[in-house]
Order: sequence, then C-alpha cells, then structure tokens
Amino acid sequence: MTDWPGHSPTTSSALLSLMLRARRGNTEFSRAQRVLFTVCEFRAAAMHGALRRYLGSTAAAQLEIAEACYRALGLTGTAAVLRRNRVRLLKRPSAELLTAAIADLETSLARLREPVDETIARFAGELTLEWNDAPSGQSLGV
Repeated sequence: MTDWPGHSPTTSSALLSLMLRARRGNTEFSRAQRVLFTVCEFRAAAMHGALRRYLGSTAAAQLEIAEACYRALGLTGTAAVLRRNRVRLLKRPSAELLTAAIADLETSLARLREPVDETIARFAGELTLEWNDAPSGQSLGV
C-alpha cells in the first residue's frame, strides 16, 4: 500500500458525474467515459493494495482491459507493467503466480515515474468540458 492521496478533485468530479448518470438509469456511456472509469477504478485498487479483490477470478482479462485503457491515455509505462504481468499469468496460471504477479504489479505501479494521476485528471477535465458543451441528451462518441 502507498501513501497515494486519491484521485484529483477534477477526476473525482468526473467520476461522480458518471456514477450519478448510471444511478439515474443511463447505461449509454462513450468509450472515453468507460476508459476513464476503468483507469480510475484500477488505479484506486492498485494504490490501496486491493488488486487481488479487484481482479478476481478473471485477472488476465481484467489486466488486458486495464492495459488497453491506460494505453489509450498514452500511459505506456503503466500499460507495459500491466502487460508484463498479464503475460506471466497466461503462461502459467496458478494461485501462487497470481499472488506474486499482483504483488509485483502493485510495487511496480507505485514506483513508476509516469504522471498517471495528472494524465487521468487532464483527461477527466477534457471529458467534463465536452459533456458541458454537448447538447442535452447527446451521447459523446469520444
């Protein structure tokens, strides 16, 4: 576990907006909105030492989704760490390997010198501006 302060206010605000829309029954989200939610959920799990619970029994599939989302944001260092551990799991899937891969993943992500939180916040801010500029009821196809 790290001393991660959590998502930025911009990111938290964008996530809250998405969650409120979902709660109201809106299930149509753009690719960009799904990417934001996925990277935020994964980031929080990784930084709070909760990846094992987050990944569940479909760890390799979940890592593949997260990898694609981080790559979409240009966070290639994070994507590479996810890929390395996903490939490890695919080669020899076992409970022991999963535990080792998750420990390595959490440590590697905490040490990564990539501006992950800043990039996510910038992306969230851009999405929020687009939501505010879109005509009411229009789905953003970002």
